[in-house]
Amino acid sequence: MIFFTQEIELQTTCSQQPHTVAHGSNSPSEMVKAIQLPSQLWHFQADESQGVVRVCKIIASSRTTSQPAVISHCVEIKSNLTWSLFVHNHQVDSESCSALSSVPKCLDVTSLANLLCMLDKLPVCPGHPEKNFIDMVAEKKGQICGHSGSTVAFIDSYALVHLNGESYAQTVRTTSCEVLVHGGKCSSCKKYRPHLRALSSCWRVQKERKVSKFTNNQYLTATQQLDKMKQLQSRAQEAEKEVKRLQHIIERSVETNGTAVDPILHDDLVTIMEEESETIKQQYKKGTFKHLFWEQQLKSAKAKGPNGIRWHPMMIRWCLNLKMISSAAYHAMRSSGFVTLPSERTLRDYSNFFQSKAGFQHEVNKQLMKEAKLDECDDLQRHVVLVFDEMKIKEDLVYNKNSGEVIGFVNMGNVSDQLSELEEACKAEKPEHPKVAKQMLVFMVRGIFKHLEFPYAHFPTTDITSDCIMTLAWEAIRHLEFCGFKVIAVTCDGASTNRKFIRAHPSLDKDNKLSYKAKNPYSKEPRWVYFVSDVPHLMKTTRNCWSHSFAHGRKRKFWVS
Repeated sequence: MIFFTQEIELQTTCSQQPHTVAHGSNSPSEMVKAIQLPSQLWHFQADESQGVVRVCKIIASSRTTSQPAVISHCVEIKSNLTWSLFVHNHQVDSESCSALSSVPKCLDVTSLANLLCMLDKLPVCPGHPEKNFIDMVAEKKGQICGHSGSTVAFIDSYALVHLNGESYAQTVRTTSCEVLVHGGKCSSCKKYRPHLRALSSCWRVQKERKVSKFTNNQYLTATQQLDKMKQLQSRAQEAEKEVKRLQHIIERSVETNGTAVDPILHDDLVTIMEEESETIKQQYKKGTFKHLFWEQQLKSAKAKGPNGIRWHPMMIRWCLNLKMISSAAYHAMRSSGFVTLPSERTLRDYSNFFQSKAGFQHEVNKQLMKEAKLDECDDLQRHVVLVFDEMKIKEDLVYNKNSGEVIGFVNMGNVSDQLSELEEACKAEKPEHPKVAKQMLVFMVRGIFKHLEFPYAHFPTTDITSDCIMTLAWEAIRHLEFCGFKVIAVTCDGASTNRKFIRAHPSLDKDNKLSYKAKNPYSKEPRWVYFVSDVPHLMKTTRNCWSHSFAHGRKRKFWVS
């Protein structure tokens, strides 16, 4: 709207005296000229380019005359004599506003005069101008959202609100506010006030709550999050100063009390170790780890370089166990120089029993059978559950020097890759380059009557579909059945692709369309494979639904009333 702005200079666009015209005139301009405007504050302007006439009430925005004038009411009359009303920059719905229910949709001279007189006398709904309400809504970025995410109430700053003899520059108004009322508040604002008071009470309690560094950010207001960030920043600065102080103390202690071990002293220490070697061997019997550890340290001290020693397999196993417990502790022990330990690169070469690849591998099947001691298991201990889940990984490409392959692209097996390529070919735009994996689909075997936790296979993926999961899951069941295991259940979380994978199996019950089991075609005897949702994920989802139905934007609707 060109004429309808918040601030204008007070100008008289026409005379306030009425003109004599025919009572049945259909021209909006002639209709306005034919009536007496309610007061000196009312003015009108004809916009010939758009064929509309606007009748506006212009008032000062404050008691001081130095402030610019603003348009409080604006009636826009079109050429077909239909009208629309704007009050303080808000369009008023004449059908929902009870105060304007008697005004017809098409105006004539009489109804226009009555409308202007009515607008001149009708007060504006004050909304909720209390400071605690305005501060609370301001913390919520100026609006309150409902269960569906749409705005329910907002801060209105366009007009001065008068309530109980006092003026307010802002107020909290509902989106369904009638704006014009006969007196007091409109029915929508009255109905919303108890809910607004409850929100304000919860906000005040939350604001007065003591902020802890362990409190989740989603339960804090914007001001509390800022205070928490300042506290954490202050603690980080204090910790950094403490670390620098301790480093300075250590460096000064090393300079004053430390003694560098020169080659001559090193040779003397090696000689002492050789002389006392028999004493150590007598104290620690041969075959014990202490005896082996002493021999390895003496051997490393005599070596000319780090590559001049072959470590004992038991020493390698002990170092692997120590590094798995704490990699940082192992690095600190090795870099201290107090003891000589194998490098992390050496341990990495020993950590892989075989070359790990994406997909199902014959070597993995052998390792699984060996770890489960399948030959010693009875029929009951052979029952297992296949668990699969996706995890987020860092997108990157890595060169494998052993195989000469670039790792990091999507790899879901031959059949699954062909299905993905077929789906991409059916699309309008086919990708020119191979996709880099964003997620990792991992299959794991869990024992039921025997302790068995074994990561079975992994597949780099981007956005996996239920069809690919169907192929890979039954392929994993086939491999496990041929190894001698008995797969009786498949467990996954409640992701949409996983639910679609379960629903893809035909329902065996005509009355109940839910699919919860399927025949195992790879078992020697008739046996079912049951589909079970992961219980911890179900509990977490239920908890989040209850939580989101009460707070965090009320995205869920778990409350009856």
